[in-house]
Amino acid sequence: MHNIMAVSIYEIKMMLRRLGFWGILIFALVISIWDNFPSKSNLSRLSFLAEPGYLVSRLLVQTGLLIMFGVMFLVSNTIAKDKKTGVDQLLMTSNISKKQYIIGKFIGNFIPTMLMFGLYFLVHAVIQIVLIPEAFSLKAYLFGYFILAVAASFFVIGISISLPMWIDIRIFYALMALYFLANLLIVPDSTTLPFWFLFYGDLIKIIYNYGFGVLIIKNVILNFLFLVGIGTLSVFSLMINKRFWRDNVTK
Repeated sequence: MHNIMAVSIYEIKMMLRRLGFWGILIFALVISIWDNFPSKSNLSRLSFLAEPGYLVSRLLVQTGLLIMFGVMFLVSNTIAKDKKTGVDQLLMTSNISKKQYIIGKFIGNFIPTMLMFGLYFLVHAVIQIVLIPEAFSLKAYLFGYFILAVAASFFVIGISISLPMWIDIRIFYALMALYFLANLLIVPDSTTLPFWFLFYGDLIKIIYNYGFGVLIIKNVILNFLFLVGIGTLSVFSLMINKRFWRDNVTK
């Protein structure tokens, strides 16, 4: 546990020092506030901004996807960076195992991502409470954060740590770009949302079902299991990968 915490703390510090981390957050806030600020013009254009939960669903389906796209780029070079700087060689000479290193890497990127989503939601919650308090829904924000943001982060961080160690980084970027484009461009039937979508799957219906059709619990569970399951399996797949860790220190 000590080794996992050491790797996680190091990764958290490195992430919080990156300008890209704060740049993604600021960019997401500027875009989302511009589009969702409860001004007269926006309220006349989007009357549902005054409905509890609707804003949270918009924040996830739209700008939340941009946050995850940016996080993918930040996380995808985390192991490659250690190899380039020689940090991995130092770790291999210590008593840390590959399993501890991988889990530490995941946690160390997961926590800053959740911090980013927390700040992102907090700013919008304060604006909503001050300007249209009747539209504020603590339940919607908590669900959006602890379920949707967590599930999406598991998926993106798990894949972003793992896949670049299995395939060429350029192929990885191409595949992920196609995946995010599909999330942006595909307009599914509201009754059958794709379970493999990040924020536009059936999980979003629990926050606010306007335009999303009838809530089907088994589809909600499938959407959640896909996101968390793929992310978790991706992390564990690295534990059998021998390309970046010497076998004689693998535990």
